[in-house]
Amino acid sequence: MSAAGPPVDQARVRQIKIKTGILKRAGADQKVNLKEKANQEKRIETYKADPSRDEYDVKKQVEVLDEILMMIPLDQEKLLAARKDLETLLDTEKDLAETAEFKAAVQMLADVPEEPPAAAV
Repeated sequence: MSAAGPPVDQARVRQIKIKTGILKRAGADQKVNLKEKANQEKRIETYKADPSRDEYDVKKQVEVLDEILMMIPLDQEKLLAARKDLETLLDTEKDLAETAEFKAAVQMLADVPEEPPAAAV
């Protein structure tokens, strides 16, 4: 016989796992868009410095950058909403603190910053 503790409600553990995944995805999306922003800014500078590129090419690259810049605040909203959802869930599910999923969720909250890096915005 195993000396396991009381049975764990798998539906509640699954919710923690789902919300942890949502936060992880929101953090990853934010990182990708911030990296894409930096790459696009470099591309624009390269286009401006290249005499073989005409004004239209530069203008189109600036439009692409504008689209990326519109996504960053949306990513931040998603990230903050996902953090809040997970924090709220963990507050109500403290009795599951010994589960691996709960510990992973706490670690994810620590790993994903609330604010994007200042240099990236």
